[in-house]
Amino acid sequence: MEHILLIEDKIAHIELIETYLEQADYDHRLYKTHSLQDGLDMIRHHKIDIVLLDLGLVDSAGYNTLRVFKTDVHNVPVIVLTAYDNDVLRIKTIQAGAQDFLVKNNFDEKQLVHAIRHAILRYKAQVKLQEDLWNLRNREQRLLQLNQLALLGELEMDVLNNDMMWSDKTYELLGYHPKSFSPKFSDYLRTIHSEDLELVNNAFQEAGKNGKAFQVEHRAVISNSRVKHLLLKGEVTSEEASGKILLIGILQDVTAIKKTESAAINVTSSSDNLPETLSHLSSQMRKPLSKLQNYIEQVEKLDDPIYAEIAKESKLAIIGLTDLAYKQMNTATLATLRTQRELVQLSDWKDEIERLLKLKALEERVQLFTQWDERLAEQFYTDERLLSLLIFNSIHILLKYRTENEALHIHFISENPDTLRIILVASKRMTALHKRKELTERLKIVWQSQPSSTVEESLRTSMLRLTKILKMLGGSIRSSKNQDIELKLPLERYQQEENEESDPSNNPATMLVIEHQPIMQIDIKRMIRSSSLPPIDLDFVSDLEKGIQKYNEKKYDILLIDIQSPVLSSIKFIRQLNVRKPTKIIALAAAFSETDKSFFYELGVKTLLTKPLKREEFLPPLSRLLES
Repeated sequence: MEHILLIEDKIAHIELIETYLEQADYDHRLYKTHSLQDGLDMIRHHKIDIVLLDLGLVDSAGYNTLRVFKTDVHNVPVIVLTAYDNDVLRIKTIQAGAQDFLVKNNFDEKQLVHAIRHAILRYKAQVKLQEDLWNLRNREQRLLQLNQLALLGELEMDVLNNDMMWSDKTYELLGYHPKSFSPKFSDYLRTIHSEDLELVNNAFQEAGKNGKAFQVEHRAVISNSRVKHLLLKGEVTSEEASGKILLIGILQDVTAIKKTESAAINVTSSSDNLPETLSHLSSQMRKPLSKLQNYIEQVEKLDDPIYAEIAKESKLAIIGLTDLAYKQMNTATLATLRTQRELVQLSDWKDEIERLLKLKALEERVQLFTQWDERLAEQFYTDERLLSLLIFNSIHILLKYRTENEALHIHFISENPDTLRIILVASKRMTALHKRKELTERLKIVWQSQPSSTVEESLRTSMLRLTKILKMLGGSIRSSKNQDIELKLPLERYQQEENEESDPSNNPATMLVIEHQPIMQIDIKRMIRSSSLPPIDLDFVSDLEKGIQKYNEKKYDILLIDIQSPVLSSIKFIRQLNVRKPTKIIALAAAFSETDKSFFYELGVKTLLTKPLKREEFLPPLSRLLES
């Protein structure tokens, strides 16, 4: 049923329209108003599919009637009714957005219904086209943003004449201004490090011969001085319309990954600076990881197949970054026996582990299920870094011993408050049980530090890391008859003193952190929780607006604020703080000039800290503020 609104002030014409609709046996409901304003009000309160609009009404006349209607109504098609058959007016009304133009007394019931049906269909097609255009523009923008975040450029080469096309990002990656020239293959080769030139040239030639997908990593020399590490993935395809043979590819900047790989190698030779080095490496890895993962999750919600391939490539980059972060922490673990006791929030740690497992499952194309015991304590003391590494190494080993199409299950169980049991559940299939039995026997050999030639070197290293971390945490390992692997760990629950709430002197200090970077929030939390400082009740917000709201709701002893998010609003907020509610303020920024320092000290800021935060620079002044 179509809901039709007729805006007409002449009774004879109203009756004629009613008669035509009845004679045509058209399934409809007719609404009628005599004035334009009443018609606009009707649309606001009723579902209307189409409007029949007379241009000569009691409160409006001529072309202006349509103009006012279209200004107010954007989502309902309209057919103009007029007593004048005027070609100029007809063209003008169609250009203004009317779907059709009918001259009174010049149409019958069939022509009326035909006009209504086609107007509705035409309008729906126009709306769909506009949505498609908007989605296309939005998609292009999102793809551009995703490419920028993933440091991805696109290129295309005509295999026959070596003409190339580069995306703007490719120009930037190779050190050129976008669209500053029409590139050829020789221009691409000109940027490549002399030692990698033969490698790249051979890769292109082989791809042209066999048509297979390829990838090659090489260095590019930018502006004759700066060196970038680039990863090129490409394949040869044919374009049916033009008959061209094209090599298409994606170019990714992997310089940061190469740097962190080099840094990870040097970790063992710098044990005195291990905590600082490890924190720096972790920051390098987690920033792009957090950005990419959050953005890709938003892109995936669009459920658009055009995003699938580039999202897949970006996820692979995330997996590589995650693996590298954990591998470099593994390297540090083998280089030192130090552990860091800290207060762990189960919900925070659970999120990290679920994210890790999700990425590993994606990488290995395996179904992976987790089960968390509701009896697990929400807060407990342990080394959170080592606990996460334990899971990483467990999964790495387990994946080596899975049979084809075998799903993996991990259970986190707490039979008593002071013990965590992590059970890697085996499949009940005989082939899977056989492989798992082989795994448990080899783990037993490594756990007991027995020499064995049956354990391959790479897997033995992973098993050695697993058992070493388990021993560092004071845990144990065993297997069940079903070949389930059980890791048992002692936990020290956080227990609040009985009089802690009642005695104000025992209440923890309160601290609000206004910081927009998730990695900075994580670093601040971990530095405080792993320190010997008195308990601090920490609250984190990501922007100033939420910070002001939080600050007004609760009394805080200390405020740590990133003044660069944004600067002016932050300064205005700091200026008002000590007037309303005295608070010890720590200001954080990338750098402070001498003028800046004087300015902020005059505002009442107690401490100025620069990013990235270092433990030895952050904790001592924080301790002094807590004592003062």
